Amino acid sequence: MSPPILAFLLGALAKAVRSDLKFHRDAMSLISGYLLLAIGLKGGFALQGVDPATLPLVLVIGLAVGALIPLLAFGVLRGLFKFSQIDSGAIAAHYGSISIITFTFAVTTLEQRGIPFEGVVYTLAVILEAPGILVGLLLAKRGKAPMKEVAREMLTGKSLILLGGGLAIGAMVGEQGKADLSPFFVEPFQGVLVLFLLDLGMQVVERIEALKGRAASLIAFGIGAPLVNGCLGVLAGNAAGLSVGGAFIMGILCASGSYIAATAAVSHTLPEASPSLYLGSSLGVTFPFNILAGIPILLAFSQWVG
Repeated sequence: MSPPILAFLLGALAKAVRSDLKFHRDAMSLISGYLLLAIGLKGGFALQGVDPATLPLVLVIGLAVGALIPLLAFGVLRGLFKFSQIDSGAIAAHYGSISIITFTFAVTTLEQRGIPFEGVVYTLAVILEAPGILVGLLLAKRGKAPMKEVAREMLTGKSLILLGGGLAIGAMVGEQGKADLSPFFVEPFQGVLVLFLLDLGMQVVERIEALKGRAASLIAFGIGAPLVNGCLGVLAGNAAGLSVGGAFIMGILCASGSYIAATAAVSHTLPEASPSLYLGSSLGVTFPFNILAGIPILLAFSQWVG
């Protein structure tokens, strides 16, 4: 009965019945920018109480898992599902990165249930945005194309600038800055998230319709990958000494599939890759699965492991 989930289902229903409901892309770009900056600020506020000694181990383990996931995804897509090298690398790049909206919803779930978690997970979300994309692109091209320009574009792209910049601002402004910014970036956040998920619900139905005969393979991968990757992330978080809530968030970061930063990088570097495959999988299958089932499953697993 969460309002964002209900809005997501409403958007899916609207598209399924061919409603004329739609949002202007410029408006959605503004909303996504607001959410990215607000998430970064919230992470910066949370970092004010984090022990710096806990950062290195968590980040090293997180980066190791983040690099492993696209390697595993690429192997499964090529060996088991027989996708082309280009499409396998494109899909792997999406699963090597993260869905910041899935991450946000997971954090909201913990806050609503009163389950504590470490502020370092916000830093982890920023760090994990790019490396897995590079691994996926390298697997697709096998070193035949220069990655320097791609890396530069990702590091200066909208997602990392707003997340990383918000994280730095939130960490520097202190409690007074938090109080000043909360009326705009904290209190309205859930309402803006409802609008974003309403639009995503419509996009998901569009992507499902575009799978073009590969639906069974992508559905199997889109459900299996977040379960395997998420459990791997939970175990890694537990090994890094995170709490039940922190390990769960690491699991969600590993389970999610990007459809913003990775899509921008892949469309630029791999124009021959099929958007219906990589977006059909990450946005059409994995995103709704995580929102509706993956989050409670991984939370239960994290509590069991903890």
